[in-house]
Formats: sequence, structure tokens, C-alpha cells
Amino acid sequence: MGGKITPILLPKWGMDMEEGRIGEWLVSEGDRVTAGEDILEIESEKVTNVLETSGDGVLKRKLVNAGEIHPVGMLLGVVADEDVSGKELSDFIARFQPDIATVQSSDAPASRRTDEVIEINGQRLHYTSLGEDDLTVVLVHGFGGSLSSWGGLQEALAVSYRVIGVELPGHGSSSKQVSDAGSKDFAKLLLSFLDKLNIENAHLVGHSLGGTIITQLASLAPSRARSLSLISNYGTGTEVDIEYIEEFVTASRRKNVKAVLKRLFLDSSFVNSEMVENMLKQKRLEGAGQALRMIADKIREEQPAQAIIHLPAVPTQIIIGRKDTIITADETLLANVDNLSIIDDAGHMPQLEKAAQTVRLVKEFLKTQREDPNADLAGRDTNGL
Repeated sequence: MGGKITPILLPKWGMDMEEGRIGEWLVSEGDRVTAGEDILEIESEKVTNVLETSGDGVLKRKLVNAGEIHPVGMLLGVVADEDVSGKELSDFIARFQPDIATVQSSDAPASRRTDEVIEINGQRLHYTSLGEDDLTVVLVHGFGGSLSSWGGLQEALAVSYRVIGVELPGHGSSSKQVSDAGSKDFAKLLLSFLDKLNIENAHLVGHSLGGTIITQLASLAPSRARSLSLISNYGTGTEVDIEYIEEFVTASRRKNVKAVLKRLFLDSSFVNSEMVENMLKQKRLEGAGQALRMIADKIREEQPAQAIIHLPAVPTQIIIGRKDTIITADETLLANVDNLSIIDDAGHMPQLEKAAQTVRLVKEFLKTQREDPNADLAGRDTNGL
């Protein structure tokens, strides 16, 4: 054989993934690619993710087309050195059998899965951990959310990082007993959570209220936050539609819950019967209503007199849906914000409505942080925490 041939395989993102729908090829046959370069979009049940090539070379063959559905382990294309002949490529493809170890390695993040409930300061916190890496990413959902609020973002990031999704008190499978419901209280609880898991520092990703919480954490203890990704949030000065918060707390019938959830999306078709039923079940759990009421009252209490942007001295990106009606994003304020991405055709849940774009933005930002290993975390003020 004249040179190296690298197969492009359909990976397994998440324990339940068995097949994927082929999306858009991002490179053309004949293009030179480098290891880690995005080459193909693939849709799974949970997320549209971008497949990266594992080797350097030239994209010699595309073997699948957009819209086709193929099983995990399928040979999608080949990357090879320039001196590999057409016959060598054809022979390789003809005799190709997916290497079981290779297919399993694409499932490695999902197989290294932790799903636990731990007690911190008298409150039970549910979390899941996927992937394995020296760098840790922690996901913090918003008001009324849960791990499901992230769609497939956790699985997508777990290909490259250890990714932990935690459910706040009053939400999901965490304790419904909330003692302190302010964003700063939750930030301190999250710091204790990091301590419990022996995580010195992490990249923090927060959606909506979760963004305010991780911003508070970074202000309290900057050395613990390597970076912040704020989705549908622009810091502790984020102005929230309190009417929505009140409607969410009080909605108890299927019709009302569906109407409230639709406000989160530009495309209301995302609100299906399963989402409505799951939300009703969560709201009907003992103590859930009281917990949500306490948190809602604190959100109202912390509401700024006017929308401002207040960010800690930590590398930060902001991702906002242009059609978001839940938060007020004054574009005159946002004009001077670095690392701001406004996603067209998305509401308050861009990680679900525009999953591929959101995943790509977060991955690109995290990659820049990985490439800065000399970030002076220890030099940041920690306010004694």
C-alpha cells in the first residue's frame, strides 16, 4: 500500500444511539483535511453533531449522501495520503470490516458514565458524568429545566471532555427541599459540588438561570472557572420576563403547561406531548411546586432595575437566540461584548432548536481555552472562597 488510509466511521454518541442520519458534508472530495477538522454533520435522535476526522490527508471518497440513515460503525468515507492509488482505495473499501475496538472507542464517553445522587449541605443533587479527560465541563440548566434541557449537548461534548450535568435543587431528580434559592446561594452550592467531586476548576456552561448562577460562581471564586459559556443569558444583569416565570409556576393543567413551554421556542413544534407530560410529572412531585415558587420569588427579587451586562474577569462566550422573548437582550448593550453569537431562527432554547450550531459554537470556544494551558487561574482573586 502506497500510504495511510483512514476510515471515516459513523460514531456512537450516547448509549442508546444505534443509527444516524447523514447531514451536510462540510468538505469536498479532493480537499485536504487535518485531524480534528469538522467534515460531516450527523443527526442522532438527540442532537445534530459534527464529526471530526481522526487523521490527516485528502478526502478521497464520500460513500454516503445527505438524508441517508446508517448504523453505528458504517464506513462513511475515507481519508488517505495523496499517493494512495484508486485501486488501493477500492480494495480497502471492498474488504473493510468495522474494527469492533474502533466502534467501541467512539462509544467510550457514553460507556464511562456516572449517574448518581450525592448529598451536599443537606440537599441531594443528581448528576451524570460522561467522557474522560483532564478538562471538565459542567452544565447547569435553567429555571424549570433538567438534564433533558441540554438535548444531546452533553453527549456531543463528551467526545472530547469529561462533561458533568447537574440538576439544581427543586428540579429533575434532585432534592425538592430548597433552603436558599438565590443565584448566589446556588453558586455556593455548586462550589461545594465541585469540592465533593474533587474538581479543582472547570469550564462552566449555563442556560438561562444557570448562566446567572455560573456567573455568580466565577465572581465568587474566579480560579474555579476556566471559562463561561452563557446560553440565553448575558450575566448577572440579565432581565427576565417575570410574567413567564409566574405562568410556569402556576401552570398545572396540560393545556397551560403546553402554552408556557411554547413560549420557550420559536418553532413550537418542539413542544410535543412527551415534553408536556414529563413537565407535568415533575411539577406534581411532592415539594416541587413550593421549591419552584421559592426560586421564582428570588428571581423576581434579583431582577435588575434595567438590563445591564455584568461579567466576571473570566473568558466568556454568550449565545443568544435572536427571537428569545424570555430575556431582554438590548443590542446596544451587547454591541461591545466579545464572543457574542446571536443565532437566527431560535428562541430561548437554541441548544434544542439549533443544536448543531450551538454545539459547534461551544466546542470552538472550549477549543480556544484548551489551547491556552497557561491561563493564570491561580492569579485570579478568589474572595477567600
